[in-house]
Amino acid sequence: MVSGAWWPADYSGPPEISLDDRVAKGLGLKVGDTLTVSVLGSR
Repeated sequence: MVSGAWWPADYSGPPEISLDDRVAKGLGLKVGDTLTVSVLGSR
């Protein structure tokens, strides 16, 4: 783990993700940013 914190086992909020540090840097993402994934136009 480079930054942030792992979510607890009983976490029930919105989905969270863990990214490889190089991927996050390549996408310009940091802890707390929102990531939207679109698959064939659906979110």
